[in-house]
Amino acid sequence: MVKQENFELIYSSSNSTYSSGESVTGQVSLILEDPMKIRGIRVTFFGKAHVKWTERLKTEDGERKETETVEQTAEEVYFNERLLIWGEDVDSEHNEILAAGKHNFPFNFQLPEGLPSSFESRYGYVRYYARATIDKAWKKDDHVQKPFIVLGHHDLNKAALATGRFDHNAEETVCCGCCRMGVFGLELSMAKRGFVVGDEIELTARINNHTRTACVSHLLMKMTINLRSSDKVKTEEVIIGQASHVTHPGVTDTWISPLQIPDVPPSGLAGCGIIDPKYNLQYTLEPSGCNCDSIEVCIGIIVGTVPVQAEEEKLAPKVSNEDL
Repeated sequence: MVKQENFELIYSSSNSTYSSGESVTGQVSLILEDPMKIRGIRVTFFGKAHVKWTERLKTEDGERKETETVEQTAEEVYFNERLLIWGEDVDSEHNEILAAGKHNFPFNFQLPEGLPSSFESRYGYVRYYARATIDKAWKKDDHVQKPFIVLGHHDLNKAALATGRFDHNAEETVCCGCCRMGVFGLELSMAKRGFVVGDEIELTARINNHTRTACVSHLLMKMTINLRSSDKVKTEEVIIGQASHVTHPGVTDTWISPLQIPDVPPSGLAGCGIIDPKYNLQYTLEPSGCNCDSIEVCIGIIVGTVPVQAEEEKLAPKVSNEDL
């Protein structure tokens, strides 16, 4: 029996990340102690989206009532391509002897344009991976599989909401005993509503606390995911960031959000028809220690891959190499 010391699939990208339309490059590494008789070596590239969840439905047949568990599922396949990197393809009867020692077989696969970004949630995913196969005639094949990440394209400069300001004023009066009466309010402002991963949120809150109790600001960043089967839609909500701030009694202060956009896929997941993530900020201002009326504001934001361009950058003349 031939001893196989190592069989590995290696991507050229150090973090296994590629943009839609880019080439996935790398090599299959194989180390043999003895010569091996094989038909060929191939790499198959896969990309797909998949959603799955169950629902309990109640049915009635006369006086008989039953509960049925129904599975909701859907799938989109973006590519399933096989690339031969050594020897003959699977239909061939020809076999060759691969010498003992270390062998490296390079590969290059062009990703299609317009792919959705990689995505993972409880009920759905968009996944990309490659599987290397040593095809052995009349014997069990050897496989090694490795995922890679795809970054889709979402230009925030083409989304009107992303480049627009947000301003909001609100005020509440409280009169219960625990708050000892008074007025509290806030002024919210944000220069833009479109961000890329790593951006600071830049939400500024000016808080006016004219009560005799502390007012607490809560800020949640949420991802709301709509997943679609053939006839149903399921909504999943995930908190991806949170922060809080205390404004003392009789004080007016300013709080600037400390949150940053985490490593999440772009809004809408362009190119995918069954998974649709959206993002929003939920800001709540409420008196501490009671159930009085609170001020709640929900702000839709957009996460993209191309940042909002400043006005001065848009107006600046473009300089070519010939002008330098």
